[in-house]
Amino acid sequence: MEISKKNMLTEYSLCRPDKGIVDIYVREEDYHELEFSAQELKRYIGLAFELDAEICIITAANNKSKGIILVLDDQGRTDPYYDEFSIYSENGNVIIKGVNYRSVLFGVYKFLEEYAGVKWPGPDMEVILQHCSKIIKIRDITCKPDIQKRGFAFNLSGWTPSNTTVGKYLTNMVDWMTKNYCNTVYIQFDTWMQFRDEIVLEIKKRHLLLVLNGHSFVDIFMSSDKYFDEHPDWFALNDGKRVRFQHCFSNNEGMKTAISNIIKFLESENEIRIETISIWPNETSPCQCDLCRKTGFNGSFLNFLKRLRDEIRNKNLNVGNTEVIAYNASLKWEMLEEIPEDNDMDVLVACWGRSYEFPISNPANAVDLRFKKAMKQWADACVNRFRTGMTVLEYYGTYWMLSSLFPSLVHTISEDMGFYGKIGALGVIFLIVPYELQIKCIQEDISGKQPVKYYDKYEFNSEHVALGANLYAFVKKAYDLTKDYNGLVQEYCNTFYGKYGNLARNLLESIEDNISGLSEFNCKLFTLRFIDVWHRDSYFEIGVSSENTLVPLGVKKWSAGDDISIPAERLKTCSRIIKNMNGLYIGIGNTVVDENDIYCRNIKELQAYYKYIFLKIKSIYFQSLSQINIIQKETMDARVNLESALKIEKEINGLHTEDIQYWLEEIRK
Repeated sequence: MEISKKNMLTEYSLCRPDKGIVDIYVREEDYHELEFSAQELKRYIGLAFELDAEICIITAANNKSKGIILVLDDQGRTDPYYDEFSIYSENGNVIIKGVNYRSVLFGVYKFLEEYAGVKWPGPDMEVILQHCSKIIKIRDITCKPDIQKRGFAFNLSGWTPSNTTVGKYLTNMVDWMTKNYCNTVYIQFDTWMQFRDEIVLEIKKRHLLLVLNGHSFVDIFMSSDKYFDEHPDWFALNDGKRVRFQHCFSNNEGMKTAISNIIKFLESENEIRIETISIWPNETSPCQCDLCRKTGFNGSFLNFLKRLRDEIRNKNLNVGNTEVIAYNASLKWEMLEEIPEDNDMDVLVACWGRSYEFPISNPANAVDLRFKKAMKQWADACVNRFRTGMTVLEYYGTYWMLSSLFPSLVHTISEDMGFYGKIGALGVIFLIVPYELQIKCIQEDISGKQPVKYYDKYEFNSEHVALGANLYAFVKKAYDLTKDYNGLVQEYCNTFYGKYGNLARNLLESIEDNISGLSEFNCKLFTLRFIDVWHRDSYFEIGVSSENTLVPLGVKKWSAGDDISIPAERLKTCSRIIKNMNGLYIGIGNTVVDENDIYCRNIKELQAYYKYIFLKIKSIYFQSLSQINIIQKETMDARVNLESALKIEKEINGLHTEDIQYWLEEIRK
C-alpha cells in the first residue's frame, strides 16, 4: 500500500544539463546484487524518455554527483517477506531505497510506473507512455505490500507445449510477477529438476523466494518402483493391502530413507537458497496401519516433517523453512479440519473444491461454509497459538479444475484477498495449471486417445484474456488491500483494453456472473467437470477405451444407463447461461482487427472468447438433451440434438466431436 510522506512535490530533471544522459548510481558493495535493478531502470528510461543512461559506482570522488541512487537500507530486518521501499528526492538526487535487494527492484518498477508511465497489465503485454518532458515531479512515497508473501505456484508436470518451452513460460511469468511486486515462486520438484538451469538465474537476479513443493514426493524421493517390492511396509496400508501411491509416514525406517534422499537432493542444490521446502503427500487415502490410525494422518505427517526439518538444520543446509500443508482433496477432510495442539512450522492451507461464484467470506453452500470455518481456525491457531505463518493456496488459475470454460474471477479474488488480509494470513499463492496441460490430460489420460501435436488448437485458450484478468486482480489486490472491486476491474480494463475498457468490463463481468458457478459443478463431478459430457466417474472398475488402452481408475465412458439427473442438471444450467449471455452475444460485432492496435486485438480476442463460451454452452445443451433422449429411447430427437451439437463442435474445434459422432453411429444401429 502506498503512503505519501509529504504533500510537497520536488521538480527533478532526469538528465544533467552538462550531460544528455541519466546517471544511475549504485554503491560498490551492492553493485553485484543491484546490477539487474540498475539495468532495468536504464532500459526503461531509454524506452520511455528516449534517453541514454549510465550506471555508475558510488565512490568518494563522485559522491556528490547527481542522479538516481539505488540503495539498500535493511535496518537489521531478517523477515524474508518484508518488502518495504521508498522513493524520494534528496540533495538533488532521486533515492530508491529498499529494505532488501528485491524491494529495491520493486522500487525501480514503482518509479517507472509513477514517472515513466510504464505498466505491465499481463505477462505478454507492456504499456509504455512516451514522455516529452524530461522534468518530473517527485513526491516522497513509502510502499509496503499488504500481503507479505505473494506469488504463484506452477503445476507443469507432464506439460509439453506446442509453441513454447516450459522454461520460457516460467521465465516470462517470473519476470511479470516481479514487475507486479510478487516475491515468491512455488515450483514442483520434478519441474525444478528438469528446468532449473533455465530459470535459476532469473529467480536469483530478482532475489525472489523459492519454494520447492508438490505431490511428487512418492515419485522422486521414495519411489515405489525402487522400494515397494522389498519394503512394502514403507507404503500405505489400505483395505488390508499395501499400496504403491502413498507412504506410511509412521514407518521409521521408510521415513529415514526418504529423509536421507531429500537431504542428498538439497545438498546438491548449492547454487540458490531454497526459502521453503513444502512436501505434499500424494492425493490418495492415508495409511490405515495401527500406528497411523493411533497418531492420525496429521500427526504422523507432521512428525515426518519435523524430522526432516531437524536434519536440514543439523546439516546446516541453505534452506529457510519446512512447511506443512493442510487440505482436503482425496485425503479426506481430516487433514484440513483437524488442527494439531502444537505446531512450530508454517502452514499452507488449500481449500480444494470451492465454488468460485462467491468469495470465501460469503459462502453459499455447505462445503464453502466448512472451508471458511477451517480457514479462520487455522489463521487463529497460526497467529495466536503457534506464532507461525499461514499461507493460502488458491486455485484461481487452474484450467484442470476450471476447464476450457474458464471464468474471470476478479470480484471473487478481490473479496477473497480482503478476507485473507483480515484474518492475518502471511501470504496467498495463486496456483496455475496451463490451458494446454488440461487439454492434454483430458485427451490422453481421461479419454485414452493418442497424443496430438497441437493441444492449443482445441476449444479456446483463454490464458490471455480470462486468466490474465485473474492474474492482474490477484497481484494488485495483494499489494494494496484498499483497492475496491470497482476500481480494480476498471483499472484492469482501461489498462488492458484502452478505449474499449467499458465494453471489456461488460464482457468480463458477464463471464464471471454466468460461468464462475460451474466450478461447483466441476467439484461435484471431479475428476470430471461440467465440460466433460461423455465420461462418468466409476468407483468399481477400470474402463477400457476403444484403442484398448487403460483409462485411469474412476473414469468410464458414458452409457445409456446413466443417471438422468446429471444431464438434466447440465441442461438446466445451460439454459440459464444461454438466456443471460444472449444479449451481449448478439451485440458482438465483426469489426476487422487492427493488428497495429494492441487494444483492438485484445478486445477482439475477448469477444471471440465470449462467443466461444456461448457456443460451447449451446453445444453442451444439445449434448445433454441428446443424452436424455438416448436414456428415454427417443432416437429421432437424439439424432437431431446430436447433429446440432456436432455442427457447433466442428465450428469451435471442440473435444466432443468424436464422442458425438460415436453416438450418432450407435443410435443408427
